[in-house]
Amino acid sequence: MPDPGASHAYTRLGRFALIVTTLLWGSSFTIMKDALATVPALWLLAIRFSGAAMLMALIGIRSLRRLDRGYLTGGACMGVCLYLAYTLQTYGLVHTTPGKNAFLTATYCVFVPFFWWLIHKRRPDRYNLAAVLLCLGGMGLVSLQSDLRIGRGEGLTILSGVFYALHIIATASAARGCSPVLLSFVQFAVAAVLSWVTAPFAAPAPEEIPPDVWLRLGYLCVMCTGLCFLLQTFGQKYTPPTTAALLLTLESVFGTLFSVAFYHEHLELRVIVGFALINLKDEKATFYKVNGADEASAMSSAEGEVQEKGYEATFPILLNVGGHPTYFVSLKDQEGLVKQYAFVSLENYSLVGIGDTVSDAQRSYLLRLNENGETQGDSEEIMQEASGALSAIESAVSEGTTHYYFTIEGSEQLFIAPLSLSSELVMSEVGDTVHVRFVDTGDPTVIVDDFDNETMHYDDPAQQEE
Repeated sequence: MPDPGASHAYTRLGRFALIVTTLLWGSSFTIMKDALATVPALWLLAIRFSGAAMLMALIGIRSLRRLDRGYLTGGACMGVCLYLAYTLQTYGLVHTTPGKNAFLTATYCVFVPFFWWLIHKRRPDRYNLAAVLLCLGGMGLVSLQSDLRIGRGEGLTILSGVFYALHIIATASAARGCSPVLLSFVQFAVAAVLSWVTAPFAAPAPEEIPPDVWLRLGYLCVMCTGLCFLLQTFGQKYTPPTTAALLLTLESVFGTLFSVAFYHEHLELRVIVGFALINLKDEKATFYKVNGADEASAMSSAEGEVQEKGYEATFPILLNVGGHPTYFVSLKDQEGLVKQYAFVSLENYSLVGIGDTVSDAQRSYLLRLNENGETQGDSEEIMQEASGALSAIESAVSEGTTHYYFTIEGSEQLFIAPLSLSSELVMSEVGDTVHVRFVDTGDPTVIVDDFDNETMHYDDPAQQEE
């Protein structure tokens, strides 16, 4: 998770740093492919990591004395993962094209939620599982040959994605409260030592390296390793791991563009379809273009209010509550059952209202707004009821959380209900007579506190549990 004290400006800056990282990484595939014709893979990595480590040491020379066990342990874990990932990816690049290498490397995105689950007990949702299936289909189209065998280069590249995912998890754990320069120095030093030790066993040292190859190696050391991992470490300090993984997959897009433009790679229709399937895995994150807290910050604030209970926040939806842009989230226990609800101010995510019911959470939130002097006029809430036939009803899923949006004849308001409120929502249709209760703040869109489909003649188990 990002640093709790990170401001919204740092959150934006962190994500921008990750995007710049992917652009530079994307350019490295064609450059490294040309360099591999002269320099064996592990010798190339030994030079690359050594140069990057020296660069970080020069930048952070005055703070090297701050290195302690935390830096050494975290940096060593990152360095080992980095060495394994780069070794497999670089050997994979020897036997495949830069474009395929770039796209197949990006499959680490689907591994991150599952590794995060194993380590931090945050379970992936069904969309992560669907992403895996899409990604596996894309990997098959990109990497399977005519006899249904996976090429050596493609197989090694896919395996490297596993270690890149572990590197993202290791970076997320080590980066909090640490200097990106010192942490990068340790990981590069560890990766360089491992490369120098293993390189002689893999291939003889290059007898002569032409000047143009040295220029390529310099670019790889400074821009694509030193600067990139410095930016990545900084970016992940203020970005959740799953969001960082999604942003870092842009590397595959830039890598393919550079390969087509400068390596003159020809993409077959089968491979293009495979690339599209691999990219479908990350079309699930939504970021609103509104100044204020982002979704991750809102989720962290809601979880922080009930941290003693260990509840996890669902992905929020954006509402207008009492004239204020507000996130609404559900809070689930470890079994995935909704236990409480929360309203979080977009403009000031320290303003949070928590309750066992939607109305209780909304009352708590409006009280916080009033105490903070942010209400406009009379903010006293009124519990209202509405009955009538459904004139429209649709569901929407965001990050695995389902909400129903519906309108009732005779009312101009748009009603929103989380699926956890009533199982009757799933079977409700236009024309059914329903009864709802909600806190009326004068807004055109409201979250309902109770939903009853009077057309159905049975008791709702979800409501009985209450």
